[in-house]
Amino acid sequence: SIHLIRSLLCDQQNRLGRNGAWELKQHPFFSGVDWSSLRTRTRPPWIPPLSSITDTSHFPTDEIDQNTSPFDAPAAAMAESEPQKDLAFVGYTYKRFDMLTRKNAF
Repeated sequence: SIHLIRSLLCDQQNRLGRNGAWELKQHPFFSGVDWSSLRTRTRPPWIPPLSSITDTSHFPTDEIDQNTSPFDAPAAAMAESEPQKDLAFVGYTYKRFDMLTRKNAF
């Protein structure tokens, strides 16, 4: 298992699986795994009993702080304390490629 993890946490040119998933499947850690029938014949060790299709009673909620919510504060107070962030664009950077289009590269 140590060799498998180290083979995944290395430079891209040396990484296990760089040529396809078959490299991972061939690793000695997975010897004895029948990949062709893994999803059809293998049963999970425990299937939770559900009361309905929307039953979420088996999801843990003790890690979630139930007392505070950013939605509880009035919008005016939030606007004063922190500028509004559009979470859909966090980390997005627009790059303009005018030089390529001007030279008819595309």
